[in-house]
Amino acid sequence: MQNHGWKPGGSRVTIEDVARAASVSRQTVSRAINDKGEIGPETRARVLDAAQRLGYRPNRFARGMVSGAGITLGLLVPHLRNPYFPQVADSVVDSAAELGWTVVVHHTQSTVEGERSALAAIERQADAFVGYLEHRESLVRAEQCHMQFVLFGGEDYRITGPRFARVDVDFRHGMRLALGHLRKTGHSRIGFLDVRKQSAPREPSPRAATLLDLVDDEFDIALGVAAESTVEAGAEGARRLLAEHPDITAIMTYNDITGIGAARAVMAAGLHIPQDCAIVGFDGLDVADLVDPPLTTLRVDLRRLGRESVRLVERAIGGSADEPAAVIAPTLVVRRSTVGE
Repeated sequence: MQNHGWKPGGSRVTIEDVARAASVSRQTVSRAINDKGEIGPETRARVLDAAQRLGYRPNRFARGMVSGAGITLGLLVPHLRNPYFPQVADSVVDSAAELGWTVVVHHTQSTVEGERSALAAIERQADAFVGYLEHRESLVRAEQCHMQFVLFGGEDYRITGPRFARVDVDFRHGMRLALGHLRKTGHSRIGFLDVRKQSAPREPSPRAATLLDLVDDEFDIALGVAAESTVEAGAEGARRLLAEHPDITAIMTYNDITGIGAARAVMAAGLHIPQDCAIVGFDGLDVADLVDPPLTTLRVDLRRLGRESVRLVERAIGGSADEPAAVIAPTLVVRRSTVGE
């Protein structure tokens, strides 16, 4: 049974392991793998058979460091409709370019099939992976790949090991900021408009779960759900939330895109923002400052998000895989959707 290039305990199958299995020297393995002509066909076949059986994958990181060849980074995002993901991609590409690396981008439409296809393509094309995986099946597949992974939004993952690192957003810190701001501006009956993964449609998102864990008796929280991260879905989800809980005076949203939709629903209901209902988004997208009224939001530093992901990959290349996560704390940006003129 092929072991996908990793020995028990998490260490990589090396060229020395192949040499021992094939009863040849390290140099002979190198010649066979690189199709050099200095060895006979029977020896080459024996080496290649051992390499396949052990799941050996040549260390492209080391090869690139020695030869000066560029590293290729695979970036996987759910989709490109939400401006959040193009901004993330831009930050990763810029950070990788500073190191002379190439980035190949795949989007998955948030489906198991899309993630499976993208993982297969990235494993062929790239030396390391950064990005999002939303389905447990994809995480199992990732554990079988041979490359370094840096996963965004690590609160969704229960995967560890020397090949895996995460860039997390500190939702707890962000939710505390938002609740403190709403408390100061006189709100205690708050709706939260959630967006849930296709793989777990009945489970509150980590953002919603964090909020519910933080609230005390001072707040009355009502949960609503948007079908997806779009303005239209945000508007429909907020419309239902307002119909079911007409006493709420503020809506916190899963992200800025659904926050913009929520603002549309509030105004369509004949209510004024923020006098009748305040809105707080999450992510800090540029577009949140362009809508009317501009959206108060919890801003995530997406430039840093990209830099941290590439830095973690670079550390792995250099043999330092002892940093499992980088954590980014959001900052509160107050605009007219919560404080008015």
